[in-house]
Amino acid sequence: MGFHSTYKDVEESNVKGAILPIGSLEQHGMNLPLDTDTIIASQIAEEVASRLNLFLLPTIPISCSAEHRGVKGTVYLRPETLT
Repeated sequence: MGFHSTYKDVEESNVKGAILPIGSLEQHGMNLPLDTDTIIASQIAEEVASRLNLFLLPTIPISCSAEHRGVKGTVYLRPETLT
């Protein structure tokens, strides 16, 4: 169950909580997409939500990628902004 569900579906469900995956937009070399970490976080969260009966929230594709600041394609948040 996740954010594509209707209000009625959620209301009638027995979900035990929610999971909020966080990925990033940053370089991963010449052959991987900028959203590699977001794709991985989404897939892991989907499996965890399914196994633990959790509501799957949409993945936040932005993180604290300080080590990638200045690299084209990176979207960076300060840690205090994310927390």
